[in-house]
Amino acid sequence: MLRKSPGFTAAAVLTLALAIGANAVVFGLMDGLILRPLNVPQSESLYGTHYGNNPGWQSYPNYLDLRDRNRSFEDLAAFNMVLAWASIRARMQLSQTGLPPPGTTLT
Repeated sequence: MLRKSPGFTAAAVLTLALAIGANAVVFGLMDGLILRPLNVPQSESLYGTHYGNNPGWQSYPNYLDLRDRNRSFEDLAAFNMVLAWASIRARMQLSQTGLPPPGTTLT
C-alpha cells in the first residue's frame, strides 16, 4: 500500500517524524527540569514553606521577615515562577518599547 500511494507514504512518514520529534523534546525538557536532581550541594536538605491557605505562596515582606528571624535553617532563598502568554501584537510592542502599553493585558 505504501508503494502504491506516495502521498499517503509521505504523510505517514511526516506524521511519525513530527510525533517522534515532539516526544523527544517533551521528554528532554522533563528530564532536564523535573527528573534530574538540583545542581546544589546537599539538595536532599532543601525544604519548601507555605503560609496560610496558599501553599507555596509567600509575599516578599513575609519572606524578609522569615529570613531575618530564621533560627532553624542555614539560609533562606526565594524564587518566583511566572507563567506568561503574549500575543504577537503585544510582543511587537514589548520589543519596541520594552514595556507594554498602559492597560494592556497580555493574552
